[in-house]
Parts: sequence; structure tokens; C-alpha cells
Amino acid sequence: MPGLSGAGQGAVGQGDARRRAAAKRCSTGRGRHGGIDGVLQIFPPLAEGGSRTVRGEDLSATCDYPGGAARAYVRVHLITSADGVVMADGPGGGRASHDGTLMARTLRELADVILVGAGAGPSSGDSGATLSDEPEEARSEGCRRRRRERGQADVAAVAVVAEHADLDPRGALFRDALVRPIVFTVAAAPRDRVAALAGAGAQVITVGDDRVEVPLILDALTEAGLTRVLCEGDPLLYGRLLGADAVDELCRTLTPCLIGDGLDRHPWPGPVSLPLRLVSVLAGDGVLFMRYERDRSESQDP
Repeated sequence: MPGLSGAGQGAVGQGDARRRAAAKRCSTGRGRHGGIDGVLQIFPPLAEGGSRTVRGEDLSATCDYPGGAARAYVRVHLITSADGVVMADGPGGGRASHDGTLMARTLRELADVILVGAGAGPSSGDSGATLSDEPEEARSEGCRRRRRERGQADVAAVAVVAEHADLDPRGALFRDALVRPIVFTVAAAPRDRVAALAGAGAQVITVGDDRVEVPLILDALTEAGLTRVLCEGDPLLYGRLLGADAVDELCRTLTPCLIGDGLDRHPWPGPVSLPLRLVSVLAGDGVLFMRYERDRSESQDP
């Protein structure tokens, strides 16, 4: 599996394989509640007390991006087991309940661009608007209508961070794309690979000399008008965003399963301490969805 850096790729690949096998074993039963189309709002509490079921356009409004962003606003979505193991492949393949899939679908619908690492993009079947394992309603005219009403393109773009341009130009990312995919790479990437990706229809953007620079990625997305950024499916890329203090919002879907010891729980490099503010908590079918915003109200200088 291609990764964002040469070091440790074998270990990461083995960890992802174990995650996939373990997560399939503890599937929360996709299909048991096929009629689920809403989730219960737990926080913030209602003024009159109690709770309410949020669905459809109300759910989109609850999860929407802040308005008027002048720069790329980065939202990260992590799907984890109850004991904290990050499921790097996202909501497909039995790894989350319908509510987890519903939330993932909602977040994608709200995004201008889905940002993934080289190890997540091609293997997950990204084809512009949606992932191949999403229900048909996610690609419906209703979804497109809501996007148009928000002033967005009909479908979200997909941007892949591929430091070494190590993507298959014949893969689904390029073959099935509904919009032109973006590939972020570096000046040192092999020229033949870069040329092959450009020939396959990718918009190839250089964002560093020999290492991808996160600020340059965000500058490029801002310049393209793709300010609603959703990062999912790649803990390594999340680590880079976190290391650059570029994460504005963290969404966590916590699934009711245990995967156990021996798997990596922390996808970020080194200790960090960045304050967050809890925005909302939703629940359904045993799944918790928590949304946090980065709290930048206080200086982090010592």
C-alpha cells in the first residue's frame, strides 16, 4: 500500500490489515436498521430539556461548516472502535453501523473537497462525488440540489496527497472520477509518474521540494475556492495536518465494538496538546458522533 513517506510503510500496512480483519469481526450489523435516516441529538441540550431526532436538512445544518471562511477550513473525520482504534478505511465494509455511514455521507455532502492520503484514495474507490460503497441516495438529485443551494458544485472534488506520485493512473480514482481529481506531490517526485497522472486527467500540484508542505496544500485549496475541506481515511495525513496545527475541527464516530491490544491507537506523530470545544453529540444504533472545534481563543505560547 502506498503511503505518505517511505519510513514505516510496512508496519502501517500490516496494522491496516489487522484493523480491517478485526473491524469486520465486530461489525455492528449494517442492514439491521435499514430504515434509519436520523440520529438523536444529545448535546447541546434543548432549552426545554429532553432530546430530538435530527434528520435530513436539519442534520446537514447541525453539521455544516462555519460560514464566510476566507481560507481552507479543515475538518477531520475519524471512525474509531470504542477502545480507540482508528479504522483507517472509513465507513465501508461493515466497519460502522448505518448511523456511522449516515454521518460520513452527510459530512461528504457538505464538503467542497475530500482530502485523503495516497494509501486511502485509490483503494477506497473515490470517484469524485462519492465512494463506491455509499447508498444510491447519496448520489441523488436531492443531494445535488442541496449542494447547489449552498453555492457548491454538484459533487465534491477529491484531492490525494501522494508525495511520490505513487498512484495507479488506471485506477478508479481516475477512471471513474465525476470531477477532475487533484494530486498533491513534490518537486522531487519521479517525472514519469507525474506525467502519467497528468495524462490520466489529474490536476497535479507541487506543494514542496522533497516533502509535502501542509500550508501549501491549504493555500492551493483556498485559491481554488475549495474551502470546505474534509480529511478522512488516513491517520498519517491526519498526523501531518495536526503537526502543522491545521485541524480546525475534529469529528469522531465511535462505534460499539472492541478491537483489542496490539493495534496503533494514536495516528499522530509525537505528543500534542491542542484545546478543543465540544460542539455537538449525536447518537443512534449504539454509535456516538462527536464534533469538536479547535479552540483558538487563548494563545498557545508558553
